[in-house]
Amino acid sequence: MSGIGTKNSKGGFLVINYINEANELAAVVLNVTLLITAKKVAGKINQTADIRIVNL
Repeated sequence: MSGIGTKNSKGGFLVINYINEANELAAVVLNVTLLITAKKVAGKINQTADIRIVNL
């Protein structure tokens, strides 16, 4: 029977570390459900910010 029982969903976080205006290490944490979404976001950030490395 569909819809009965508990559902387990997998997900993760994309953490973006950066140096803020006060020259301090800061982070942005995004809750992502799909790894492909995290990769797309990381790719866009890398392209825009001209960053060469992303570890996923």
